[in-house]
Amino acid sequence: MNKTDFLRDPSVGDFVSWLTRTLPSLPVDLKLKRSRFVPASVNRKILGLDAVLSSYIWQSVGMPNGDWSETRHRLVTLANTLTAAVGANDNAAALDACRAILAWGGNRDWAKGAFPFLQARANAGTLCQYLRDTSQAFALASADTDRLCPPVELLNSMLTKVHALCSSDGLPIYDSRVAAAIATLVETWRVQAGNSGTPLPAALVFPATMLSRTVRHAFPDAIAPRVMLYGASATCTQWASAKVRLGWLMQDVLQRCPEIFPACSATPALDDRMHAFEASLFMIGYDVACLTRASHGTSQAHR
Repeated sequence: MNKTDFLRDPSVGDFVSWLTRTLPSLPVDLKLKRSRFVPASVNRKILGLDAVLSSYIWQSVGMPNGDWSETRHRLVTLANTLTAAVGANDNAAALDACRAILAWGGNRDWAKGAFPFLQARANAGTLCQYLRDTSQAFALASADTDRLCPPVELLNSMLTKVHALCSSDGLPIYDSRVAAAIATLVETWRVQAGNSGTPLPAALVFPATMLSRTVRHAFPDAIAPRVMLYGASATCTQWASAKVRLGWLMQDVLQRCPEIFPACSATPALDDRMHAFEASLFMIGYDVACLTRASHGTSQAHR
């Protein structure tokens, strides 16, 4: 499936139309507990995806507050460092840039998962070529969901960050929170349309990456795909497809809805707006029940 095929899908068209009508005034009841990356609890009833971004928090290593402004600046720096290293074919520098991205992302075990995978390619002198090949495959303008794996060999919650920051077109980070949020928006649309009991449209299947964050935390009876399993043969293809399809979806919504995130920067390019969109999904994904709770008492919400 390419971008044209995806956007021509009737279910995608209906969902995009619903999103463009709904997101500017989407009610969200954010309730976040204090945690490793959330220095203070969050309890806000808000309206609109833009307002969700104003509550963004990810206080990673070396970040004084972790709000969206600080995070966006950090991501630009991380992305520029990685793409410069890849452009120079400097495998050691590329690995250092990847290590910094994983540290920002909260990597917990440097002996497993993403870092050993990247390190092995750096040691073999192929990391930069791998990232160039995968970036070409992930390019949203030309990607084909049937031709992503290979060249993509492995995806997990850390590697999805590396690929997103090696991109220049707004390719989203598809992690557990983002996955749960977009799946819950799909189900919200299906419930409102009276289609929640029908088969989930294939183009709008956004699988969860972990059992503790799924659409069923908001809609217990939702028809949902199985949680992707780390190391399973199908996971790379499923994860890469969801990542690209989410990117296509976000691009189309933002192009149709210019009022969403109009001031992410002095010159709000589409990729910058897409990262803001992704960050708002990330916040919703902490607890997707924030969307169902918010259906009550929205008159007290604020922008």
